[in-house]
Formats: sequence, C-alpha cells, structure tokens
Amino acid sequence: MADNPFEERAEPNPFQDPSVTASAGQGANDNPFETGGSQPPAPAPAPAAPAPTSTFGAYDTGAYGGGGAGASAYSASSSYGGVGGGAYDAPKPAAVTSNGAIASSVTVRELEERERQLKRREEELARRERELGASGGGRPKNWPIPGYWVIWHHDIDGDIRNDQVAAAVKMSYYSFLLLTLSLVYNFLFCATAAMFTGMESGFSAWLMALVYMLTGVPGAFYLWYKRLYSAAKNDSAMNYLWFFVVYLAHIAFCMYAFIAPTSAFSTPTYSLAGIMSTAAAMEKNKGTGGVYAFGVCLFGVTLIVSVNAVRMVYAAFRGGGHTLEEARQQARREGIRTAASSAV
Repeated sequence: MADNPFEERAEPNPFQDPSVTASAGQGANDNPFETGGSQPPAPAPAPAAPAPTSTFGAYDTGAYGGGGAGASAYSASSSYGGVGGGAYDAPKPAAVTSNGAIASSVTVRELEERERQLKRREEELARRERELGASGGGRPKNWPIPGYWVIWHHDIDGDIRNDQVAAAVKMSYYSFLLLTLSLVYNFLFCATAAMFTGMESGFSAWLMALVYMLTGVPGAFYLWYKRLYSAAKNDSAMNYLWFFVVYLAHIAFCMYAFIAPTSAFSTPTYSLAGIMSTAAAMEKNKGTGGVYAFGVCLFGVTLIVSVNAVRMVYAAFRGGGHTLEEARQQARREGIRTAASSAV
C-alpha cells in the first residue's frame, strides 16, 4: 500500500536523545538562582547613548531645549565612563585656542576702536551743537574787533584740530597781519611824508599807496587767507590749490615792495617803501629816508614770514595725504558741477 501523504508521522524528539539526557542529568544541581551554586559572570552593561546637545553653546539646557535637573545631571556625567570622568564627555563651552580665536579677538579690537571713534565724533557734534545753540543757530562772529566791528568767525584752535595744520594757518595769519601793517604804514607815514616834504610826484605816490592799502588788505583776506582757513577746516584739496596759486602772487608782491624799483611799471617812485625808494628819499631828506627805512624792514619781515608760511602749509598739505593732482581733479569736478548748476 502506498504511503498516505496526509498521514501524520511521529517526529523524533531531540530532547530524548541519550547524550542530551545524560548531560541534563549531570547539571541538574547547577541552579544559578541558588546560593550554593556557581554563578556565571554578569554581562557588561550596554553603553548609554551620548546626550544630545543643542546649538546654544554655553546656554544649552538639555536635549533639544529641555531644561530641568535631569538635563543638568545628565550633562554633568560622562556617557561612557560614569560620573565625573570617562572616555567621552558631553561638549562643554571652553576657550578656543585655534586661529578662529585670534581672528575673533582682532575683530573685537576693531569694533572697540570704531566705537571710540564714534564716541569722539558724537562729542564733537555735541560741542558744535552747543556752539550753534549759544549763538542762535550760527557761529558767533568775533573778528576783527570783537565787540565793535565783527564780520567773521575766527578761531584757529577751535576749528582746526590738527596741530600741524593749525600751526601753518597761524603762520599765514601772521603774514596777513604783517602785510596789513606794512601797507597801512606805507600809506600813512611813507607816502604822506613824501608828499608833505616836497618829493617829486609825491601826491601820485600818496594815491598809489592808498590803492595798495585798499586793495591789498581785503584782497589778501578774501583771496588767500580765508581760502586757507576753509581748506584747513574742511580738509579741501581744491582750496589748498587756490591758496598756493594766489599766495605765490602775494609773495611776488612782497618781494617787489621790498625792492621797490623806481622805474618798473611806470609807478611813482615813493609809492612803496622799498630799498631803492629809501635810497632816493635819503638823498632828498634824511627824515623822510628814515621813515622809508622802517617801511623796508616791515616789508622784509613780511616776505620772510610769508615764505616760511607757504613752506609750512605745503608740509601740512602733503602730511594730510593730498597731492596736486588730487587738487586739480577736485577743482575740475567743482567747475563741472558749477557749470551744470548754472545751466539749469
């Protein structure tokens, strides 16, 4: 009879094997839960997962922003070595000693320097606002004769902070004062003395001396001294260039007045107190010659101070980082801007 595939067959029991039965009989008394028997070694504990940290650095309060005592206790213990130390500890904020720390310190110093510069500018603006408030919205005029006749605000030390530039402006101011004194003395004493002592063309010399005084003093003030003051105050290369051009003409005039050639430009002989006019006056009248001699000294001192002033101004001009090419370009732009504004 063929085998029935649906008939259940008895499978052999592996636990009924004689070798297994013998081994079980031998270890029947080895119960690990009894105190008298030997115990197998305890398995090593599984390492705990490292504590998740947030991106808040020193202000991290736990995993994903979770605070509380549990997070603090967990961060204080190590992940692999237990409490107080181990092979791997949770990240803690520490001083950075890499190149990034050096760059950060440099950035901090730059920010501190900028903060100090801003503070100084704020103090300067506050000072100017106080001055404007005290003067009713404009700088108080204090020049040339405070309390009697004022046309302009003049304060070199207050308006010009650079010491080198301020010294150059002061020297130029002294040359302006000396020029004023020389022209006034030349008119009031020299030319007047020549006219009243019967010198030839004395009246013409007196009129010419008056023209020198009336045009020279205001011309020097508006054409070069005020330009220099504005250039030093606002650090304008174009105004510096204008000053140099006009001031060289001023020096040329001082040299001409110091010599006073009698036959140059068909001017009257005694219109300027120079070397040649003084020698001519000495031949006619000793007293008048003495008056002219003092005028020669005034024009000579004015010439020396003027040469020193232009030297100091040029040193301050170059010390401020300006060049003549920069001044010419600025003057060209200013001319184009003025032409464009006038054409509108």
